[in-house]
Amino acid sequence: MTRYEKWVPGALIVIRGDSGFAVPELFDLVEAKEQKYAIRLKSNAKLQSIAQALADPLLTPEGLHKRQIYYREFMYQAGSWDKARRVVVKMERPAGEFLFQFTFIVTNMTLQPKNVVRFYCQRGHMENFIKEAKNGFACDSMSSTDFESNAVKLQMVVSRQVV
Repeated sequence: MTRYEKWVPGALIVIRGDSGFAVPELFDLVEAKEQKYAIRLKSNAKLQSIAQALADPLLTPEGLHKRQIYYREFMYQAGSWDKARRVVVKMERPAGEFLFQFTFIVTNMTLQPKNVVRFYCQRGHMENFIKEAKNGFACDSMSSTDFESNAVKLQMVVSRQVV
C-alpha cells in the first residue's frame, strides 16, 4: 500500500480477494489506512445459520420452478476478529432446487449488497487478464524483487511480442 500511497496520494485503494485473504491483520491494516475491501469468506456453520434464517421466508412453493437470487447483509464477528464487520450474502437457488447456495463477502464498502457482489465478482475478470499476461507475454518470469527492474523487463517482453 505504501508504494501506491506515494505514487498517488489520496487515492482510494480497494482490496478484493478470495477467502485466503480473510485474515484480521489485513482488515485491520486496510481499515487503519481508511481504504476499502471486499473479501470472500469461507462458509461456516454460523454464517450458514444466519443466511438460512434470512432465506427461509423467501422459499415459496410457487418459486420452486424458477431461479431465485437475493442479496442481504448482516453484522458478523468471527472468533479471530476484534469487532463485528459487515457481511453481504448472495443467496441463490437454482430452478427446481430446494436449498439456497450462499456466497459470503466481508466488506467495509457502503455499496448496496448486490453491487458489493458485482464488484467482488469482477475479481475473476482481473485474474483472466493476469493469466493471459503470464501465458501470452511470459510475464510469469519476472525474476527480480525490485519493482522497477521487473517493470522494465515486462516492457521489453511485451515490445518483443507486439513487433
